[in-house]
Order: sequence, then structure tokens, then C-alpha cells
Amino acid sequence: MGGDEFAVSVTNAPGPESVEAVMEKIRAEIERPVVLGGHTLRPSASIGAAFYPDQGETTHELIRHADEGMYHAKRNRLRQT
Repeated sequence: MGGDEFAVSVTNAPGPESVEAVMEKIRAEIERPVVLGGHTLRPSASIGAAFYPDQGETTHELIRHADEGMYHAKRNRLRQT
């Protein structure tokens, strides 16, 4: 989607809780520390989700809602630091 954004489609999920579990696994992998040139880098990730058809029936609507969720998560993360 962009230089630092990507999309994941989870199909046949029994409910939002299972999607949340997938999101946490992805976030945990992204946030694993990386050693590069003797320096430890600690990446971070903010993730948003949208649910079809409740939050949109088109790709555009779903991406818009997922973006809103991502920016909400990002704001919350910045408040915690």
C-alpha cells in the first residue's frame, strides 16, 4: 500500500477476537528487536482493522476505516511514551 503500510485480509474469521489475535501476532513479529551494525533497533507498529460488511462494502471504505483505527492506535502509543 505504501512504503511503510501493508494490508492483510483475514477471511472466514469466527469473530473480531480471532482477527485481534492475528493482529497481535503480526505486531509482535514486526516489533522483535533487530541488531544491525552493532546497534539494536526496536521497530514499532500501529495496526488498524475494518470488518466487512459492517464497516464498509468497498475496498475504499474498508481501507478508510482501517486507517482510522491505525491512527487511533498510533495516537494511543504516543501518549504511552
